[in-house]
Amino acid sequence: MAKLILKLGSLVLKEINLVTDSITIGRANDNDIVLDNQSASGHHAKIIKVANQYKLEDLNSTNGTFVNNNKVANKILKEGDIIAIGKHELWFVGENSESLENADLEKTVFVRSTATPSSNKTTTPSNPQPLSTPKPNIEKINSLKDNDTNIKIIAIVIVVLVLIVIGYILFK
Repeated sequence: MAKLILKLGSLVLKEINLVTDSITIGRANDNDIVLDNQSASGHHAKIIKVANQYKLEDLNSTNGTFVNNNKVANKILKEGDIIAIGKHELWFVGENSESLENADLEKTVFVRSTATPSSNKTTTPSNPQPLSTPKPNIEKINSLKDNDTNIKIIAIVIVVLVLIVIGYILFK
C-alpha cells in the first residue's frame, strides 16, 4: 500500500496510508492532512490516484508545492519523491514498499499521532515531542572526560612551570 511519511525537520510526525483515491493537504481543518504552518495555503495541494499511479496537484497555493526541490504544478509521484510544503515534507513510499525501512529515515525521531483511530484526518502537532530520549554515547562521554582530564593536567604543568620561572627569577 502506498503511503506518505509526514516530517517536520528531522521529526517524523505521521505515516499516512493512501487508502482513498484523493487526499487533500493544507492549513484548513477540512483537509485530509492538516499542516500547522503559515507557509501552507488553506487548500494547498492534493494527491489523486490515477490507475496505479499517484498524481500530486498544486491547488494554486501561494508559496508553491515542491517535489525533490523543484516547484511543480502537478507531477506523477515516484518511489522516494519528497514533497515540500512550507516547512513540512511528505515522503512518498510507493505501492511495493513494505515498511519505513525502505525510506531513507536515518536519524529521525518518531512521535505519537494526535489523531484518533476512527478519524481520517491527520493534524500536525504545533509542538511535536520525541517518543523517547536517545541513549547516551558512552564512548563520546568517556572521550570528553579524557579531554577534561588532559586539560587539567596541562593547566597544572603550566602553573608549575610558571612558578619555577618566577622562583628562578626571584632567587637568581
